Amino acid sequence: MRVEVHPDPLAVAARAAQVLARAITAAVDERGVCSVAFSGGRTPRRMLEILTALPLPWERLHVFQVDERIAPKGATRAI
Repeated sequence: MRVEVHPDPLAVAARAAQVLARAITAAVDERGVCSVAFSGGRTPRRMLEILTALPLPWERLHVFQVDERIAPKGATRAI
């Protein structure tokens, strides 16, 4: 495990976006497609904003929302 320390939340978000962008690019280069799943909430928001500004192969990227708070009220199973 590698631990990185950054001076503030924006720097953490920028670094996380950079790491994720590299992984997405590598997956697309290797397999032609990449799937990622993100939780909701405020924590990943800034990272996602930064990520959307990067030149990624968006047409080969499948993004999934995995936050259970987004499910319709009363939902008990996945469809």
